[in-house]
Amino acid sequence: MGLSRAVMRVLQTDSLATARLHALAGRVIGIRITGFDTAIFAAVDDEGLLLARETLREPDVILSGRLADFAAFAQARQGSDAMPAGALKIQGDLATAQAVQRLLDELNLDWEALLAERVGEVAARQIGRGVRQGFAWLRGGAESLRADLPAWLQDESRLVPAAEEVETFTRDGMSLASDVDRLAARIARLHKRGAA
Repeated sequence: MGLSRAVMRVLQTDSLATARLHALAGRVIGIRITGFDTAIFAAVDDEGLLLARETLREPDVILSGRLADFAAFAQARQGSDAMPAGALKIQGDLATAQAVQRLLDELNLDWEALLAERVGEVAARQIGRGVRQGFAWLRGGAESLRADLPAWLQDESRLVPAAEEVETFTRDGMSLASDVDRLAARIARLHKRGAA
């Protein structure tokens, strides 16, 4: 598979990643992308990495998550941001999972330099800048949406009541319940008098 060779070429630019990869020799790592029902299996042997869509043996460790979770992981690694807890699930053999985690944590690739080999240095720099700006725009948009959504739900769409409306409704409901209790007690007294 040509992708296997491309990934190995990328990993070879980072000597620590290559050493970490050799530590995983003989292991099978599954990558499941939920929502697309896609799985890729990586088998590590002495020659490097083999990627396949199927495997005859059970993977030693499985990384699973949505495509957005994998993208967020890559972006968090690039920007040294904290990864959202629980976004990617890692399950399987503990030692293999830890080795994969170390490999991912220490992976330090110069994507622009690798891209420059294919498209040239200027184009690679422009693509890299565009990708970084795109991620920054998406992150800013998400933060803006998170800040503006409560106000829109309350003020514009009226799908969610404001806190004051909830308090008024609760107070009126408690007052009504109290009035009903008093009325029930009064009816019981009148009923008792009529029966006597």
